[in-house]
Amino acid sequence: MPGGRRKNEETGRQTALRELEEETGLHPLIESLIEIYREDRVTHNFFAFEVTLTSFQDCKSTGDEEEEEVKIFALEEIQQMRNKILQGHWDILQSKGLLS
Repeated sequence: MPGGRRKNEETGRQTALRELEEETGLHPLIESLIEIYREDRVTHNFFAFEVTLTSFQDCKSTGDEEEEEVKIFALEEIQQMRNKILQGHWDILQSKGLLS
């Protein structure tokens, strides 16, 4: 799940779009981002967005800055990865009915 900190005066949507592009190489339209979760924390705000992509053609194999491996998973595959997903990420997906 791509993620990162806001730069300058970016909105949550702009940050999500930039991080998705930086970390995966994918370029969705900002209009396709749907906020599915928001948590106001003491030092920052945490957002999760759903995005619709029509192609994975430009997907990178590694991210720009952290050099992390990039992979695309179907929800059915994620369901089988319970012990490999951060608890907070799992909880968000589960609360939205995406995982059981």
